[in-house]
Amino acid sequence: GDLIFCRHTLNSVPSGWKYIKDDAIGFGLYAPAQGDQRGFRQPSASRKQSKKTAKALTELMPVAVRHRHYSEIFDALGGRLHPVDRADLDRRGVTPDQIKRWQITTLNPYQGIGDYPLNLPGVSRNGNSLANPKAGYAVPTVDPDGQITSLGQIKVRDPEPGSGKYKWVKGRASAHLPNGHMPLQVMRPGVYSEWRDHLFLCEGLGVKPGLASDKLGAIVIGASGGNFVSNAQDKRSQPGQLLSDYVAKIAPKHFVLLPDGGAVSNPNVVNGYAKLAKFARDHGKELQVFWWNQITKGDGDIDEIDAQTLTDASLISWRQFQQIAVA
Repeated sequence: GDLIFCRHTLNSVPSGWKYIKDDAIGFGLYAPAQGDQRGFRQPSASRKQSKKTAKALTELMPVAVRHRHYSEIFDALGGRLHPVDRADLDRRGVTPDQIKRWQITTLNPYQGIGDYPLNLPGVSRNGNSLANPKAGYAVPTVDPDGQITSLGQIKVRDPEPGSGKYKWVKGRASAHLPNGHMPLQVMRPGVYSEWRDHLFLCEGLGVKPGLASDKLGAIVIGASGGNFVSNAQDKRSQPGQLLSDYVAKIAPKHFVLLPDGGAVSNPNVVNGYAKLAKFARDHGKELQVFWWNQITKGDGDIDEIDAQTLTDASLISWRQFQQIAVA
């Protein structure tokens, strides 16, 4: 008789049908019931997904495969932007060229994308839509080779009070990379400047490191929460391993921190910066700090300061920054 494949395992079997099993990729298989259904297996929690699907969800997808899928998704979305999202980007000074280069795209709630593997981070449980419950725009994270490593964090258009403006686009699969680290954002400038042999590091993903990169004319790496060296999920992965891998590819002569405005008064943030200073020393460098006298939040972050403030800024040593922080 006829067989029906159902993407979702049902909690109860509709009248006139019987449950056979889940197939190799987790679809429930149903057939018309004939006579007494007693003895037929009913779906159970232990059979809601096949062993193959369960195994796939525990396997972190390689970056090259992610890049291929994400490139298809962003190409299909075509860089469309909701008027509110575009207005926010205009307010932040993001140009049409930057929108195109950084592949900034509006994501509607549970954006339809076609069928993709369930272990592609950001894909919903049915594989044919994204897992974002809120609308907003996203900037994909990329590595030094320009490969897309994740959908990044969505800038939520209407965040709920206390929930935060930025949310990782996560699905059933973790956004962690195969080495156990959360993605970092590598941004290259449209035009390089005399800072080209400096690697700058700033807190945050998305637009912020991109604006910093174009302002400075140098490569900028951004990290969610400024968590550059302690973001490994896998205990077998060394702290800072992802950043170390990226540094090996970029081969900068200098490491420069871009502290947020007011960061000097937050001991937790300064402690995080200290880990970055140690990372630099472990790689034979001294961490320098790009300083525009950003003592308070009102003095602005790197993506917020004007051209004159940028021109007047200077490099100070990590020790000098520490002295300011404890003053």
